[in-house]
Amino acid sequence: MADVSRSTAVLIVLICVLGAANAQIVGRPLVRMRKAMEQLAAGDANTSIPHLARRDEVGAMARAVEVFKDGMHEREHLRAERSRRRHGR
Repeated sequence: MADVSRSTAVLIVLICVLGAANAQIVGRPLVRMRKAMEQLAAGDANTSIPHLARRDEVGAMARAVEVFKDGMHEREHLRAERSRRRHGR
């Protein structure tokens, strides 16, 4: 019975360590991505998008967010161009 209890304890510790590692590997980058998306949603098109070079799902999300950021820049460019045309400049 002691061997089963010891094995169970080792397994629980291993699960906790893997959970903590997962939080570091995935959790922190997602927090940074969320902050960047919040800044974009607030209208800050100059915010830096983190993790663009990653080759996993976090990187794919970052590149998708970058497309939205580029769209914001393009929209602002078109808005400025329309304003110049209206005012004859």
